[in-house]
Amino acid sequence: MAESELVNTTTGELIRPGELTAGAVASEFAEIQGAMFLARKFPRNIDNVFQRAVKECLRPSLAEIAQYEYSRGGTRIKGGSIYLARVLGRLFGNVRWGVSVVFEDNEYLHIQAWAWDIEENVKITEDDRIRKLIWRKKENAWIAPDERDLRELKNRRGAIAVRNCIFSILPRDLVEDCKKMCDETMAQGIKDPDRERKVLITRFGQMNVSVEMLERYLGIQSKDWMPGEMVSLRQVLNAIKDGASTVESYFRDIQQPADTDKTEESAGNKGDKLLKKMKQTEKPAEKTTPAAEEKKPETTEEIPGPEESVEERLDQDQPTKESSKPDKIEATETETEATEDMLTVLKDGLKERKFGPGDKKIKETIEKYLAGDKPLMADGIKYMHWLDALPKK
Repeated sequence: MAESELVNTTTGELIRPGELTAGAVASEFAEIQGAMFLARKFPRNIDNVFQRAVKECLRPSLAEIAQYEYSRGGTRIKGGSIYLARVLGRLFGNVRWGVSVVFEDNEYLHIQAWAWDIEENVKITEDDRIRKLIWRKKENAWIAPDERDLRELKNRRGAIAVRNCIFSILPRDLVEDCKKMCDETMAQGIKDPDRERKVLITRFGQMNVSVEMLERYLGIQSKDWMPGEMVSLRQVLNAIKDGASTVESYFRDIQQPADTDKTEESAGNKGDKLLKKMKQTEKPAEKTTPAAEEKKPETTEEIPGPEESVEERLDQDQPTKESSKPDKIEATETETEATEDMLTVLKDGLKERKFGPGDKKIKETIEKYLAGDKPLMADGIKYMHWLDALPKK
């Protein structure tokens, strides 16, 4: 379509220069004038609108598709869908909405969505410039769409823009109350949680989303899912189905767990193994028996030094003082080696893990720990487990 061409917002047909006749202008004006006259003659009743809207939200078929949910920057965002917007726009009365093509060439499609409150004479518009490309997983590339794909792309993007325009006109309290009512309707409609859980797991499994990924997304194990969590997953499905978001946007940072044999050892497991290794190298302390005390020379009145006190706690099977020294040196070397391994794991974890806005305190604590002179093994292992809970970059 050439840049000078116009579009009839009612029929969607192209209007070229010279074709906008006086009759067409008069017809458009008469339609607008008639709509405004009827809106003023039959104004809306707000109380009646609220009553009818609540009744609509009690229908499970609407409540199930009334909202969407998607993830952005690690934050879960929730809102009303185009289906809820259309229902509330119809019940509100004297509201028109639609999508017009403003400009189109071989590379871009420029559309304008609009919603018009005829009674108050308020019109909201939203423009969207769409590039004529679609992603094909099979080819792993962006390709030019055919006629059907282009129509679906336009309708999907246009529906999102129309939804925003309608919600901009409607009273905010009406929209929020209806969303809450839809949540309650959904929660009450889940009479068999086990069956609903299986249905959701199956639906997401068809999208290559595992149960572990769903648990990470919700932050709770599947066996503990309540109706609220199930409603949230339903809204995720709606957002994916309507094209408001994609599977990758929800679960990009939540990796699919690999096989047990091939899974990389976590930082927490490494820390536990290091601590276990240190404990195995330590010799258990033995209590001094009366017989051992009798073997001490009676003529000696000096207080034993630190090394003598340690050797008295060694195994009595070792005959001499010198034979215990290698064990003592080996334990010290093991502790030093374990500490160095622990610090290496923590440093690598700071580079490999993704820290969100709420994880700054964790990062600062670990960095302060690494900068210390004498790091404690117990604290290091605790910080390793903290890193395990964070997603990889």
